[in-house]
Amino acid sequence: MAELKPLICKRCGGEIDRHDMRCHYCGTYYIYEDVSTKSVIKVDVPGIEVLQKKVVIPNDALLTIPYGEIVDYAHRSICESISESLNPYIEFYSERDIATLDTIVMGRLRVAKPDYRF
Repeated sequence: MAELKPLICKRCGGEIDRHDMRCHYCGTYYIYEDVSTKSVIKVDVPGIEVLQKKVVIPNDALLTIPYGEIVDYAHRSICESISESLNPYIEFYSERDIATLDTIVMGRLRVAKPDYRF
């Protein structure tokens, strides 16, 4: 008997649209190749990386700690964890201020807004 499986993006966990075989969250396209070999070819969106982190909140914490503090803790922990993963994606460069002879070091990071769809 055939088994029903959800179409979930392996890159970000988003839903894959059955009509265009594209994840509507991260934009990754999927192509179903061959039923007999059950092979799936994943076509990545060039240059896009999805950084995802999670925090586990124990059930006893939910019962003893105020909800607002748990939310703050979860947000802070995820932000700190993701920020540690950003270094390879930051472009660093420097320039000299001719008037003062100071060296100015800059960093640039490109990001996509969470609601942006590819």
